[in-house]
Amino acid sequence: ILRDALFLVHPKAKDEAQQALFNKIVTDTMETPYTWETDLSQLGQQQFYNDAEKQKAFTNKWEELIDSNKIGYMALLRNLRNIMEADVSGFHIEKVCNYLASEKAVCNSKQLPFRFLSAYRELHGLKSRYTSMVLDALERAVLASASNIKGFDVNTSVVIACDVSGSMQQPISPKSKILLYDIGLMLGMLMQNRCRNVVSGMFGDRWKIINMPKRSILSNVNEYYRREGEVGYSTNGHLVLEDLTARRQIVDKVMLFTDVQMWNSSHTNDTFSSAWSRYKRIAPNAKLYLFDLAGYGKQPIDIKKNDVYLIAGWSDKVFDVLHALEDRSNALNYINRIEL
Repeated sequence: ILRDALFLVHPKAKDEAQQALFNKIVTDTMETPYTWETDLSQLGQQQFYNDAEKQKAFTNKWEELIDSNKIGYMALLRNLRNIMEADVSGFHIEKVCNYLASEKAVCNSKQLPFRFLSAYRELHGLKSRYTSMVLDALERAVLASASNIKGFDVNTSVVIACDVSGSMQQPISPKSKILLYDIGLMLGMLMQNRCRNVVSGMFGDRWKIINMPKRSILSNVNEYYRREGEVGYSTNGHLVLEDLTARRQIVDKVMLFTDVQMWNSSHTNDTFSSAWSRYKRIAPNAKLYLFDLAGYGKQPIDIKKNDVYLIAGWSDKVFDVLHALEDRSNALNYINRIEL
């Protein structure tokens, strides 16, 4: 590509050093710059006497790279399986785990929450004596990433409902293995971790309360994922609200993580909007937050009244927007400060 661009533009070298560089581009003799990836690539092209010799070479190389501290945080997340399959020493696994779980490293990495989930799932079935140690490090990393999320104290009651309908079973991008479903569960469990007075569950054809431990965010997501068939695959979000009304349960905030394609598979006249109106009669101070993970722009309810808020997006920055809405006096300034 550089060679083609050079022939097309015909730049004039500003000095001898630049001319020498141009000559290398034309003759295709530029050296490949060193990266730790090139080390592994070159090793993979070598011939080995047997598999044991090849395994030992990769073990040594990964241990050398871990000791060099040249692997960035995101690259480390993506290569955890390779590192473990290389059978590096327990000392090196501990070093990797300490870096993964470091609050400073997590903060500096600015990873989206689902990156930790991807790494967790890659390792979950791995039959290594160090798998549990690395999974625990990932849990600690997620807890560190969640520490900046402003939750709610024991005086604020929250209901978190995750949409596990069929329409949520689509990837967030054409090449991604992560589904909208995963994003909803991940964000839901992050918020659940930051609330002290909270009920969580999932909805499809039915609404089911499934309360989970607060300190196991990734395993909670996997447990919800395992149980998704228990509630069916429609998007009957109104059942979350009807359950609260039927039990006359007064809460401060109801949060739905969904693609907002609300439906009523029972074909009654009950709608999401009417269910919220009925609930507001017994809980006039309650607020409803719809986290739109798909960005279709659909609104199953009028967001201009009755304390309804629609927040679109699927990074943990949606919680910054949530708290900006809580602080209406300074909401616009707060939102403008958010780095996307």
